[in-house]
Amino acid sequence: MDDGILGKDDNNRVIFLKDYPFNSPSAASTFINQSPSNGWVDWKNKNGKTLDELKRKQL
Repeated sequence: MDDGILGKDDNNRVIFLKDYPFNSPSAASTFINQSPSNGWVDWKNKNGKTLDELKRKQL
């Protein structure tokens, strides 16, 4: 929050105020969940497809 990347909304939830790149999907999901997380299976699109499923579809 000190760097202006995170802030709080009207409901006191922490939100991103700026884009912030992570080194991997798992690093991003671990940050969001505040516990170890596998971003390849935890990130899903609106249809419920995991990032892993979407990536494999491209190959």
